[in-house]
Amino acid sequence: MFQSSDIDYNQFAFGYKYKFLESAKLYSAASLGLGYSWLDESETDPDFGRVSVELEYFTIPAALEVGYKVSPQVDMFGAFGYQWMFNRDAKVCFEGECVAGNADELDLNGVTYKAGIRYHF
Repeated sequence: MFQSSDIDYNQFAFGYKYKFLESAKLYSAASLGLGYSWLDESETDPDFGRVSVELEYFTIPAALEVGYKVSPQVDMFGAFGYQWMFNRDAKVCFEGECVAGNADELDLNGVTYKAGIRYHF
């Protein structure tokens, strides 16, 4: 029995970040944005054949961030947020037969976490 799966998820967003409570080494910030994401998944199953799913979303990410300024150009940060994802298009194909549309039942909302190092050019 052989099964293969391929998932491709992409997202981009732009927005505004407002820093508050900033000192020489520490800062906190709040951000709000708008974005777009899409997911393409395809799978081959010996019992069902080729199945593919394509989803597109309009996104609204919001977050709170705290950071430590290692140097004037480098920050270490952590963020906690929430993202609303509204389904704009969905397409499911099963053995060559496809169904498309959009549905509120496919909306995805959830908590986001980030941690990293940021370099300022």
